[in-house]
Amino acid sequence: MAIRPDWTTGTLTLISGSVNFTTMGSALQTAAVQADDEIIIASGHVLIIEKITGQNSGTLYSKCPAGAAGAGQALRIRYQPDGSRYQGGGA
Repeated sequence: MAIRPDWTTGTLTLISGSVNFTTMGSALQTAAVQADDEIIIASGHVLIIEKITGQNSGTLYSKCPAGAAGAGQALRIRYQPDGSRYQGGGA
């Protein structure tokens, strides 16, 4: 797979201590966001996606830390190359 630019369409809401996240206007399924892709927060946190549950929702592998929580944040998702998905599968 060719390297794809980060997905930055829409906004992100994260709640401290929760694995669930929601977005607004991001079309995650249409954008082919998958497990193991990374959400990069302006605070410097990197959160790994466990699964996409809808066009504007998903879950994280770990609970959201307080420093990454917030509503209406800029969305930045870094796609992972297919090879890294296979290596990390089941981790």
